[in-house]
Amino acid sequence: MSQMGSLRRNLLIVDANDAVRESLHHAFSLVNYQVLSATGGTQALEKLANQAADVFLLDLDSAMEGEGMALASHLADKYPARPVIGMTTDLGQRVRTLGNSLAAVIEKPLDMPALLEQVDRLVGQPPTDPDNFSRPLTA
Repeated sequence: MSQMGSLRRNLLIVDANDAVRESLHHAFSLVNYQVLSATGGTQALEKLANQAADVFLLDLDSAMEGEGMALASHLADKYPARPVIGMTTDLGQRVRTLGNSLAAVIEKPLDMPALLEQVDRLVGQPPTDPDNFSRPLTA
């Protein structure tokens, strides 16, 4: 489980779906992440102008009409040392076109223990106890 004394990491969640965004915000807040959230690329960039993020978690699906793909490329170019994780229902060609822009791709519906483990690993956090999050999030 993430330790209360461990370094608190900043996570930016970008998802147009309010329920998914709020669920992710809540889940990551419980395991010692400082969470920023945005509904789209413009809002995400505005938030990043005022506060840094150590890792980015982006919806790549159609709710943002392709904006997630463009934002992933932009963030990977601007912050090459910070992981960009994509969330999608389509692991096909759309995701492959991003090439090295993504550190990881997580398929929806989200498996919270797997997602938390992936984010912890990418930012060097101690692993989160998977028993804290046993049901998948749906988008």
